[in-house]
Amino acid sequence: MRNQISRRDFLKGSAAAAAIAAFAPFMKGTAFADEEKTTTIDYASKVTETVETDIVVLGAGMSGLTAAVEALNNGAKVLVLESQPRAGGNGQVTSCVMAVESRIQKKLGIEVTPAQIIETEMETFNYSVDGVRWSRLIKDSADNIEWLIDQGCLMMDDFVDNYHGMGVVNTAHWWIGETARDGGPGFIVPMVARVEELGGEIRYQSAGKQLIQNDKGAVVGVYAETENGVLQVNAKAVIIATGGYANNNDFLTEIGYDPANTAIFGMPGHNGDGIAMALNAGGKSWLQNSSLMEYPMNPKIGQASSFLSENPASLWVNGKGLRFVNENCAEMVPARAALAVRSQEISYALLDQTLLDRLTDGNETNAKVVEDGVANGAIYKADSIEELAALAGMDAGTLRETVDTYNAACKAGEDREFGKKAELMIPLEKGPFYLSENSGVFFLTTIGGIDTTPDCEVRAVNGGVVENLYAVGVDGVENYKGLYTIDIPGSCNANNIWSGRHAAQMACAKL
Repeated sequence: MRNQISRRDFLKGSAAAAAIAAFAPFMKGTAFADEEKTTTIDYASKVTETVETDIVVLGAGMSGLTAAVEALNNGAKVLVLESQPRAGGNGQVTSCVMAVESRIQKKLGIEVTPAQIIETEMETFNYSVDGVRWSRLIKDSADNIEWLIDQGCLMMDDFVDNYHGMGVVNTAHWWIGETARDGGPGFIVPMVARVEELGGEIRYQSAGKQLIQNDKGAVVGVYAETENGVLQVNAKAVIIATGGYANNNDFLTEIGYDPANTAIFGMPGHNGDGIAMALNAGGKSWLQNSSLMEYPMNPKIGQASSFLSENPASLWVNGKGLRFVNENCAEMVPARAALAVRSQEISYALLDQTLLDRLTDGNETNAKVVEDGVANGAIYKADSIEELAALAGMDAGTLRETVDTYNAACKAGEDREFGKKAELMIPLEKGPFYLSENSGVFFLTTIGGIDTTPDCEVRAVNGGVVENLYAVGVDGVENYKGLYTIDIPGSCNANNIWSGRHAAQMACAKL
């Protein structure tokens, strides 16, 4: 009987492909835009305008707009500075928000307990993440859904799921819209309107660049670069919500990525400015614990190769021709595939003609990727395993032994070495054979960068906190370490909402 690949096993790759399609208008190549370097510009001498406010929020994305609206609801005067020509950042293309025991879940008869989530995430990170953060996030999550709706956000009132099969619990509360990525009309548009309705101000193309501190080190404002010069904002609190460092090659290199082998499919403008400002003001770094929402790819092709790099029925080998992982490692956590391939100096996905035909059948785009990849040398093609090894500079005997061992396990219906499911164990026997490098990664966003307290305060490198400074959203999240999971759907976005609200509440309490 011929082995079959289940719908769920292909779901991860399909979801990634859908994400790529959704972000197509915003994709970057494997080279990043030049990011701003840390400088010693004397902004104080270049100020062309000065304004006073209670709270200045840096960034008008998910967490920034949330912070602004919450602060305005609490009676504060608020100015939002956004580096891009429009609000939203990656929040424009988000899908859903996590909640536990929400009104909508109860109406649908969905039962999820806090323990199910906290235990799952704590175990995933070997209890190295703070359970207090998860507990607070979950405890307030249902109220945050109602708060979003009260502010005018558009959410589906009759549907909650596990992110179309990618998660382990039904926590995904979806925005209303015409696509799977409707954070723009569902959240950004109504929240921008809410800021304006409450008397707040958003200044676009205004990028915060340097925090202003008094002689005791407390933050009392920020300098920003605008179209009209340097803006000085004097404020009683600063909330950093700049959306991470996806476009900052220096930070990516610092945490071990090769920018030449990476590609972004998120929105532009995430240059790590907020993180750099916090660190320059004495804040403590979380960069080494941060993570990317990442997927493997052939770095010579880019995101379009994901159907090859992520396929769980292929055989993954390293540069020596040795198998090194269960190729279905991304079944529960998609980012695990990227971590697995990055554990090797170089890695490849090996396929035969039968498997490749399944992946390209009726899909002209995929077929063209393979055709072009073979033509330009990005994908090796040969009639025999030995010839394939020679093309890749591998020892032919080693690769032959690896393939023979794998094929024998496939026929036996049991992977005793790495434990891949029997239904994914398909012998690779029909030439020609293909070898596609899969050691590059493409990603949506970075997650984490500034070390924060559970109250969103920026920790100081010398102990304590940097007074009057908060970091929210993906700039300050610490619910994950080195890996972003989707097993709890919408959790990162839920933290964007929770941290934005909580930081605003903390700042307003000090006014």
